[in-house]
Amino acid sequence: MTVVGEERAAQVASSFRHATALDGLRGLAVAAVVVYHLRSDLLPGGFIGVDVFFALSGFLLSALLVREVERTGRVALGAFVIRRVRRLLPATLLVLVGVLAYAATWAEPEELGRLRDHVLGALTYSINWVFIADGTTYTDVVLGASPLRHMWSLAIEEQFYVVLALGVAGLAAVVRSKPERLRWWLCVGATALAGASAVWMLVLQTGAADLSRLYFGSDTRAQTMLLGVGAGAWLGERLLDHPSAISRGPSRIDVGLAVIGVGVLVLVALTASENASWMYRGGFAVVAVASVATIRAALSLDRLGRALSLRPLAALGAISYGVYLWHWPVLVILDEDRLGLDGFALDIARVAITLVVATLSYVLVEQPIRRGSLGRSIGRWSLALAPLVVVAVGAAAIVVTDTSDDPTLADVVAQTPDDPALADPDLFQIAALGDSVMHTLIGGSLGTGLESIPWNQEQSSFDRSEVAVTTIARPACSFLPGEVAFEEPGGSYQTADLSAPCRDWRGDISAASERPVSADVLIVLLTNDLEDRQIDGTIVPFGTPEWDDLLFAWLDELTLLTAGLDTDLVLLATPPRIEPNWSTPEGEREHRVREIFEIVAVANEHVSVIDLSEFVDDDSAVRYDGLHYTADGARQVATWLLPQLQEIDAG
Repeated sequence: MTVVGEERAAQVASSFRHATALDGLRGLAVAAVVVYHLRSDLLPGGFIGVDVFFALSGFLLSALLVREVERTGRVALGAFVIRRVRRLLPATLLVLVGVLAYAATWAEPEELGRLRDHVLGALTYSINWVFIADGTTYTDVVLGASPLRHMWSLAIEEQFYVVLALGVAGLAAVVRSKPERLRWWLCVGATALAGASAVWMLVLQTGAADLSRLYFGSDTRAQTMLLGVGAGAWLGERLLDHPSAISRGPSRIDVGLAVIGVGVLVLVALTASENASWMYRGGFAVVAVASVATIRAALSLDRLGRALSLRPLAALGAISYGVYLWHWPVLVILDEDRLGLDGFALDIARVAITLVVATLSYVLVEQPIRRGSLGRSIGRWSLALAPLVVVAVGAAAIVVTDTSDDPTLADVVAQTPDDPALADPDLFQIAALGDSVMHTLIGGSLGTGLESIPWNQEQSSFDRSEVAVTTIARPACSFLPGEVAFEEPGGSYQTADLSAPCRDWRGDISAASERPVSADVLIVLLTNDLEDRQIDGTIVPFGTPEWDDLLFAWLDELTLLTAGLDTDLVLLATPPRIEPNWSTPEGEREHRVREIFEIVAVANEHVSVIDLSEFVDDDSAVRYDGLHYTADGARQVATWLLPQLQEIDAG
């Protein structure tokens, strides 16, 4: 039998009646995710909609595979792959093509490397491990979340589908003489593995593993799908295949399980947080159990089934895959500036665009391909079309995001302690402390992925006949305690630990001030530290007294350190960031930090403040991305800044 013939036979052997109630459940799940991403304050735990999808996928796929084995004695793996490709790949490719169009038109150059990696990760269904390897990157902090951030869950599902199909095929071979035993073994085995996955998440969490490892890990998130597999193996045949399974006179146990399952999901959706430690200490396991209980209730309780089968919910559920795929790129790319809207109108427009695009994808692409229209049109060539299109999209990703014109690291030699300019007593000596913005202010440059190009004296934006600079600027660095926490669309947070590049800042300052020719002034410029923070799992928003205390404490340490050195401390108040990724009004954060700087300067005689906004405006010729300085812009600022620094030193 051909692969196409096997696919048709397997589809018949493994088909069930259509359960409209599950469409409604999908509709609620995707609605929860969209609301969470739009307005996390309204539904802070809406991310568990993904877990409901996980449980549904495990339940349905397990039931289908078990039925196929019981009717045919095996799993037709080739046919299984074709069904999965037809179901998942076309809509995914459409989204990736859309993101590549964004990369070719609107995307900042700094985004291109990230977009390339994420498109290739999505194509290979490995993007969740890409996110784990990268963590929350500096590019995410500066430019905001990737438009493919949501693809992690689809990668986990696809990985799981392959493992499950192979596992069921293996079990089928073992129990070939008694296929009825497959249900028992699959139920027990999947449930045990679900428990192991939940325990493994707990072990990693108590071992202080990064939350991104727990949230994106296939091994830690498999618990929900595995529990769905166990339920699907044991209950799927009865619940999905027989209308009589819908109980018209439910027992108290049925009702109790339904109330508990639905109640837990609602409670978690209203109260939970992605960053809450309890979610990783059993919370996700509880959500998995509640999701399976809700699936069972949807299929076994008449009233709940009818409610979930209401046409609007069922219709949303039918296009839920496309809604999930498109909603996040729409939220990230179509912002206030591009749509010319804000507030509630912006939210409505984004939802409307998502629904329209998802519906068109479903009607014009997903359903025709899923039903085999393409195969009937071009015959066996359809089997080769999918890998060809995947390769074409991958090649396009490499071409569109090409960054070969970047400066190369190999051609630049970094400054060393024996730089002769640092020993010249006739030069005005400046030490510069900060992150990537300070790096560009003193003449340094960044690659398109915001990676640092090494700096040396020849790049200095200051007049090298008058000034020598010691760089303590560390791109992708943050000095305040805890992690940087940046807002995603809707108000949820991603966090990143940016402390590693600048952990030696104290020793670097001492070294610059204790040389035979010491630094005359230390200039300090902070930008990453204007973000919200996460301290011990708790978000500390900018502008709160707790956030102010963090900055005051760091400045107190800095002033104490420099007070014992023959070096003036000059705090540079940064000008407002152009088009920041903040919900606070433009300029508000910079204004508050300048106020804190001035309080510290009043209390410490050797501390001064210079407000860069007195010279720097929103001219892109000075700051090419609204934050980092161009080479010419840095020279202009340095020329304006130098006399003020010399006056402070002379005073």
